[in-house]
Amino acid sequence: MRQRMKPDFWKPQKRGRMYCSPGCGRGCTWAEYKAAEKRAQAMCRRLGKGWKSQVFENMGWHVKVISPCKRIAVAYTMAYSRYSRFHASIGKPGGPGFLWDACDTTPEGAVKEAVRVAKKHVRDLSDLIDGL
Repeated sequence: MRQRMKPDFWKPQKRGRMYCSPGCGRGCTWAEYKAAEKRAQAMCRRLGKGWKSQVFENMGWHVKVISPCKRIAVAYTMAYSRYSRFHASIGKPGGPGFLWDACDTTPEGAVKEAVRVAKKHVRDLSDLIDGL
């Protein structure tokens, strides 16, 4: 028999200094959540008008900001490196995934590099089918 999850299984709960959902179980803290919110707001300010932030939990608190056109997402990543990195992805709004992505030490650099990668891919495809 399949067990049903409670509706609040993935809803973070504040217990003392902890702020973690039962489904996560990492032991995420309120301080980590507030730091992620602050980072998300700073990224939005840095990238410009219209960028929207998302703070989400997945074995820790993570940050992603979405461009006004909803085709670019920039995430702050540090989970797999001692160096902070920004990861930009480009794809269709509401699409199933992203088509091009790149990393850099700044959010602006990550966006610029992802756009460069996308444009190069388009040029390569154009060269490939030219004359068919």
